[in-house]
Amino acid sequence: MGANYAGVIASRLSAYGFSKFAIAGILGNLQAESGLNPSSGGMDSNGLWSGGLAQWNGSRYKSMQAFARARGKPWTDVVTQIDFLVSEVSPQLKADLNSAQSAGYAALVFVNRFEISSALIPQRIAYANAWYHSGTIGSGSAALGSMATGGSRSGGGSAIPAASRLGDPNPSASDYRSALGSLAGLLTAIPELHSILQQAVQGGWAVTKFQQAITQSHWYRSNNAATRALIALAYSDPAEYRTQLAQASAQVSQLAQQMGVPLNAGQLSVISHEFLTNGWTQATLQADIARQYNLRTQPQGKAAGIYQGLNQIYGDYGLPNNFASSQFRTREILSGRQTLDTYKQAAIKSAKSLYPGIAPEIDQGMSVRDIASPYIQTQANLLEIDPASINFGNDAGIKKALQGVPNAVGARVAVPLWQYEQQVRSDPRWQFTNNSRDTVSSALVRLGADFGFGPSG
Repeated sequence: MGANYAGVIASRLSAYGFSKFAIAGILGNLQAESGLNPSSGGMDSNGLWSGGLAQWNGSRYKSMQAFARARGKPWTDVVTQIDFLVSEVSPQLKADLNSAQSAGYAALVFVNRFEISSALIPQRIAYANAWYHSGTIGSGSAALGSMATGGSRSGGGSAIPAASRLGDPNPSASDYRSALGSLAGLLTAIPELHSILQQAVQGGWAVTKFQQAITQSHWYRSNNAATRALIALAYSDPAEYRTQLAQASAQVSQLAQQMGVPLNAGQLSVISHEFLTNGWTQATLQADIARQYNLRTQPQGKAAGIYQGLNQIYGDYGLPNNFASSQFRTREILSGRQTLDTYKQAAIKSAKSLYPGIAPEIDQGMSVRDIASPYIQTQANLLEIDPASINFGNDAGIKKALQGVPNAVGARVAVPLWQYEQQVRSDPRWQFTNNSRDTVSSALVRLGADFGFGPSG
């Protein structure tokens, strides 16, 4: 039954603008909840009646029924249930689902934010990955029927040619299980694998043929070795799986804290599951945590150090910078895609283009701030202002001086300090300084002396 609904569900979600990864993640969850059967229902662990594709319960179950009545539809109508499901998905949740970069990640987002459940996590991921590769999403087909219903299939409608079994004994189900080693427990837990087992038993497959069918299944190819091992562990030793998940969560939490990326409970759960089941490297984990970095908050931890370093770089080279730009660059560095030195080299290149008059000095390792320092001090002395109040990157006079003037051979060189002093004295502020008054007084004294009006002896 579920197989017949899979294409309808996928098409309906696609019409609402959900991505293929998001649809696969939702299908994986609905399969784990109800086997994709909109008529499914029963008492949950809290004694509440749960029903429908998503196994809504309590007030949500009643709201789903009221939603159906308002449309004149039975609550078991699959399209009505999907429309109700979409009505419960917030814009932010939809955006997060659509930004997922894998079906498994979308499944984790959905189970943590919509289903609010910690049950069958590995199975939800496995189902989501299988649906993504099944061909159902986007095609409207009802592929992977055995996965949708959790039931069995026949041998595909045709017997295995007898020639393929010549010389082989007739293996039993236990022989097939033994051939899979640690994955044997999944032959009943994963419907697709269970279907292959039934086909093998009914068709009398050779063990090697059975093993090949398993390795070529959607589930097997959709999950790497680390993921397969963890899913198997979750079924064979749930306590050990929970222990490993707790350890992964602690590691994720510690790294996120060091990076200065606060994670809420949902984000921590999703990343921890992905980290554990996909066997991520530290670099991949760091990059995924960095994706959660909030560009609108004040940086902290490692992010604060990066942010300050970026401001220092752009300040030293007299380049425009703001909070939003620094935060974006901070996230890029946290993710491992860029480094402080990468941005420094880019700043040096920009500074040489902006200040051609001092490009040789920049090439020698000096920052624009170093070269601008005498100009800043000259302006501060002549205008009698605090040098710290002068932003050379925004000061038109200093920028013009550093951009330079052509020399005798046509190359641009910085304006000499004595010439810059003359420019500062033309600033309207200069006439109100003590420097100006002293200069005028000295000029009058010299003029009087020239005319014989020197001080009397």
